[in-house]
Amino acid sequence: MEILGTPEGIERLGGMDFDEALLAHVDARLDGAVSALDPADPETAVALAAIRALCVRAKEDLSVEPDVTLRIPLPSGERELLVTRLEFNDMIRPSVALTTEALHRTISSAGLKPDDLAAVLLAGGSSRIPLVPQMVSAAFGRPVRVGLHPKFTVALGAAAVARQVATSAPPTPPSGLATTAFPAGSSAVPGSSGSGRGRRPKWLVPAAAAAAVLLVATVTTVALTTGGDEDGKPPAVAAGSQNRPTEVKVFDKQDVIPFKSIIGSADNWAGTQLGVAHAATQTAISVEPGKAGTEDGLHTTWTGKGAGQLYFQDVRGGRDMSAYVDAKSALVFDVVVNKTPAVRTTIGVHCEYPCAAEVEATTLFQELPVGTMSTVRIPVSCFTEKGLDPKNVNTFFLVYTEGVFDATFANVRWAPGAAEDPGATRCSDLT
Repeated sequence: MEILGTPEGIERLGGMDFDEALLAHVDARLDGAVSALDPADPETAVALAAIRALCVRAKEDLSVEPDVTLRIPLPSGERELLVTRLEFNDMIRPSVALTTEALHRTISSAGLKPDDLAAVLLAGGSSRIPLVPQMVSAAFGRPVRVGLHPKFTVALGAAAVARQVATSAPPTPPSGLATTAFPAGSSAVPGSSGSGRGRRPKWLVPAAAAAAVLLVATVTTVALTTGGDEDGKPPAVAAGSQNRPTEVKVFDKQDVIPFKSIIGSADNWAGTQLGVAHAATQTAISVEPGKAGTEDGLHTTWTGKGAGQLYFQDVRGGRDMSAYVDAKSALVFDVVVNKTPAVRTTIGVHCEYPCAAEVEATTLFQELPVGTMSTVRIPVSCFTEKGLDPKNVNTFFLVYTEGVFDATFANVRWAPGAAEDPGATRCSDLT
């Protein structure tokens, strides 16, 4: 790995600052009733702590909901306020703009241009706020990705530094702990002595400094990656100790960039994206956020008034997933069947149109316990046997039926090795 450019942090930009912005908005809406509270008074101190906690929760909820209702526990009595995501975006937009400005400077200091980047990787809990990837994507015109555990970037980075200090002397710079730019064609791996092209880093971050960069700027910890295959898409395989591909998360409480959740029917076969509201309605199919106990899923209802489908698509186009076939991978998802399918129902995986493959899933869904969360594992090989071209996959999960069916889907992913799990479905059972 090669670290290029000058990493940069914005001191007053992070989740806590967004909490304060929301608290200030609430205070203004209540004519200063919050700022008038005396934190030295035990009773009002309790109320102030509760209001701050409400603002933190509201910030998180606004990442998935269009608006939230706050019930403010003032000593004089409870007050109710409606805060919309658009209002929250307006509060934080100037601060997020500082991120894109800093990123422009980092790219320039590395001798790169935005077009040289294959993607921008966001880290830090606040990267889950929809406005952040939207503004970064708009500013650079490149795909934006979010780390597997963005909220824990600082903790995981500190652990990486500690491990290196404990096992090597001197420690090598930890990977991905600062705003960095990687040159096109680089074949270096963490811990290697160079970039594979013999190019020397313009600016190398010591381990301690890298950790400090993360600590002062959670939102602006951004890895800039270049390279990939010829059409500019990154390779599907992230090499591990045995060149085993990493798990591909498609939907995890929300769409995982670059995937989009979409419904289609005769109303609009081109597809209607669910968006951050996780909701859309057509005549034959509708989706809404999961109910109590399944809040992290998509409650999908087929009405029986025609054909309808729910699917998750990589909006950039097809990608080579051949390595996942070789790695005994499975399409894995959690599902709560609320009403079993009345007619033939299929699960599909598509390549670029008209390439597609589907398996019969009517019996699969009919035999799952109603009202109980189940995990389904379908080997990817079941789809390749039906004609899927694994070198050009763009739709990673699709459920289609023409009759009544009601189910909640969550935690969709492609998991290497899962086809060999004892609970995996056999291809011969998908009839």
